[in-house]
Amino acid sequence: MFQAADELERIRNQLEQERQLRAVTEACLMEDRLAWQQVSAVTADTLQQCVVLRDGLSVIRYLQYC
Repeated sequence: MFQAADELERIRNQLEQERQLRAVTEACLMEDRLAWQQVSAVTADTLQQCVVLRDGLSVIRYLQYC
């Protein structure tokens, strides 16, 4: 009887540890996803700025050789 109670307590403790580990893992994954979204937004903004600069440079070159 004591062995069954000990085994049950061990399983409960293991289950709680696994729940905590899952919560930490999910939090880390959410932080990682947020970081990648921020990198993606910065990359898109940088690309847009490059397009604006390229177009501006094209205008400058055109006007320079007119």
